[in-house]
Amino acid sequence: MIELSCPKCGASFKVEDAMAGKEVMCTECASISVVSPAEGESARGEVSSSPLSSRSAPYAPPRAAQPPRYISLRLVASLHFIFGAVCFIAGAGRLALLAYQRWLKGMDFYVRGPTILRTFAVAAVGLFLLGMGTLLHCLRDLAINRFYQRR
Repeated sequence: MIELSCPKCGASFKVEDAMAGKEVMCTECASISVVSPAEGESARGEVSSSPLSSRSAPYAPPRAAQPPRYISLRLVASLHFIFGAVCFIAGAGRLALLAYQRWLKGMDFYVRGPTILRTFAVAAVGLFLLGMGTLLHCLRDLAINRFYQRR
């Protein structure tokens, strides 16, 4: 076993004797170094910083962590927006039509209470769903921002 210490961060670790002359990556700071073969003694090896050798495998740097995308939350929020907009537009349009027929056009159109209540309920459900869609989008944005704050 060859005992090494990283020239950048000073962390010490051991590698197999077969790794002499090959590149190793520090487990602490991820810097690349070449293990010098032990001369005469197999007790201690030195780490020298040099460019990549042709004998070693190519080095791929570790990928940065990707933020969570929360696709299901985005889908649910979008469906709330779409269904809420449809309900609100339908309810508000129906209320406008009832008001126009009853009060502005002067028709003898009698609107019963349950009809108005159902129409208000549709418009209110639409507004509720629009609000829930907004809340879900805000929740998703907060979760993504918290990911960036932790880094």
